[in-house]
Amino acid sequence: MNSSGAASVIGNDLYAAYNSNDKFEQGFCSGFIQAAKYSVADFPNMPAICKSQLAQVPLSQLEDVVQKELSSRPEQRHYSAFSIAFMSLAKGFGYIDSKSSIK
Repeated sequence: MNSSGAASVIGNDLYAAYNSNDKFEQGFCSGFIQAAKYSVADFPNMPAICKSQLAQVPLSQLEDVVQKELSSRPEQRHYSAFSIAFMSLAKGFGYIDSKSSIK
């Protein structure tokens, strides 16, 4: 993982951290996904029920959704890790459609 801050973390960094045995890297992933979860829930125009629904989803499940996106779409990993995490959670739980518009 590069050390220049979360804003510059790309999907390749998050993917490598997920596949690491290092506890710090694994903790980084968990925190990163938590931040994306809260951002999805608080995004303007997001349905009000989104926040309460996401609050009930276990962190491990959220991590699985993001890991699946990172694993299945390697051509996207050069994009911002936050964008990938945000979109995979929002799409994965049906808050936006596959064309990336808010429902």
